[in-house]
Formats: sequence, C-alpha cells, structure tokens
Amino acid sequence: MIQKDAADVTKHVRDWTFTNSARTAFEVLLRGRSWPSGSSLLMPGYIGFTDREGSGVFDPVRNTGTPFTFYPIGERLQVDLERIEALLATGNHPMILVIHYFGLAHVDMAAMQELCSRYKVILVEDCAHVPLTTDAGLGTYGGAAFHSLHKILAVPDGGVLRINDPSVHRGTLASGEACAASTMEHVLRSDLPAIKADRKRNYAFLAERLKDVEGVEVLYPSIGEWVPHDFPIRVKDGLREKLYFALMEKALPTTALYYRMIDEITVQDHPNSYALSTSILNLPVHQDTGENDLRALCDTMEKELTLLRS
Repeated sequence: MIQKDAADVTKHVRDWTFTNSARTAFEVLLRGRSWPSGSSLLMPGYIGFTDREGSGVFDPVRNTGTPFTFYPIGERLQVDLERIEALLATGNHPMILVIHYFGLAHVDMAAMQELCSRYKVILVEDCAHVPLTTDAGLGTYGGAAFHSLHKILAVPDGGVLRINDPSVHRGTLASGEACAASTMEHVLRSDLPAIKADRKRNYAFLAERLKDVEGVEVLYPSIGEWVPHDFPIRVKDGLREKLYFALMEKALPTTALYYRMIDEITVQDHPNSYALSTSILNLPVHQDTGENDLRALCDTMEKELTLLRS
C-alpha cells in the first residue's frame, strides 16, 4: 500500500547523536561498555587539561571508569603504525582513539583503518577540531567519531557522536546532554564550504608569512586537503610563555594546545609530548579572522620575539 507521506524515520538517516559537547558525545560512546580483565582503551600520549575546563577527551574516560593505555607519539604528533600494530596484536585493546589535533591527520587513516579491521578493534576518531561533514574524510574512517560544533562554528556549545559501523554500540543520552535547538539551527544555516575555505586561506597566509621568521618553527607547512582548526607553531629558545603573555597584553590572544599534560602522562614515558607542550603556540585561523588581522599578529610576534631574544 502506498502511503500519503513518508513515515519511516529509519530510512536514509545517519546514526548521529547531537549532544551538548564533544566530551559528552565521547562519554555516551564509552558509557556502559564492558572491558574484559586486562583490556584497555588505547589513547595517544598527548592529552592536556586546564584548571578551568578540565580535559575534554580524558574526563569521559575517568567518568566512565574506562581502563586506558597511552601509545607514544612523535615530536610532531605523528603515529608509528608499526608500534600500533604491536599493541593491537596483543588482543588487549578492543578500542583505539585517534585524535585529529588541529583538524589534521597525523597518521595514514586508511592504513589505521585496515589495521583495526584486521585485529577486530574499534577505531574511534576524535574530530573535535574537524568540521562536521557528510563527505568522505576525517570522521568516516572509524566505527565511531565525535565532533565539537562550537570549535568550528559561532555557537556556545554542541557536539555530535556519529556511529559509522552499526555494530558499535553506545550508551544513552542523559537529561540535559542534548544539543540546544539554537545550536542546531545555526548548524543548518551555516555555509560550511565557505567556512572551510576561509580557514584554509588563513592557514596558507600564516604558513607563507612565518616560514622564515627567526625563533618560530611552522609545524605543518602544508596541510593538503585538511581543514585546520588553528595554526600550530613551535616557539624556540624557551620563549613560548613570554611570547604568549606579550601577545595577550596587545589584545592578540593565542592558545597553547597543550601547555600542561594530564598527570597520567609522564615525561619519562612520553618525552616528545612534554617537549611539544612546552613550546607549542596555536594561532587563530577561524572565519572571523581576516588577512589584516593575521598580518598584524605576525608583525607583532616578530617584533616581540626580537625583543625577547635581545
């Protein structure tokens, strides 16, 4: 029988849960999971926290009592697939988290996906810095992924848990954890291709402007197809903190992801993480930032670095 209107709410619908934040989305994924004795979630060994905000990606692990093991990362956050395979081959890690820091991929995701498939491990992507999209790309390799809406759009909150593999189960959303209607409206009204283009253009400007500045190392001169959340640099000679505050005094705010590691990540086990955390500075590339703003930021940075080194 033909119905007057479509009524099947399960047809051509993506398995996405809209939450109040990315950390809630991750916690919903972890909620209610059972972990066999000796097993644990694999996580990258570069996770920080602040006194004001806590740790966005580690708080859900603590809150759910999820057992965890950190895998090491390189000095530019790159992931060694051979070491990952050795960990997966133990059979002790039914789930692995890959974090797309700054909106960029730090490992060959197709190869990571293949490894996880081979060892029957659930691949989860932390896409808090990655724009939500229906296209192929970051967020579609894993059995699950989670995004932050307020880190990309001009909204105060919002996250998304996306389930790409129907065999991946999640917990339930608690009262007060759903995404606000006003945030959902803004998402629907946003021109994401234009936002992505602005961010990529701003990134390219900074990469060219800062490539030869003394005292600065551009971590990723070229980002290819990825859409950046920010522009990470390394400030040399131990001047990161002084430069950060000098820019703040001139109403040029930057961030440092992460300037402080969680206690569970030690300098003995993760020296690359600590080396990066003491020198990293993240510059804005968001869509509200124009070329004149970035030029002023770079000019001021260069002057301040010269003064700090003198």
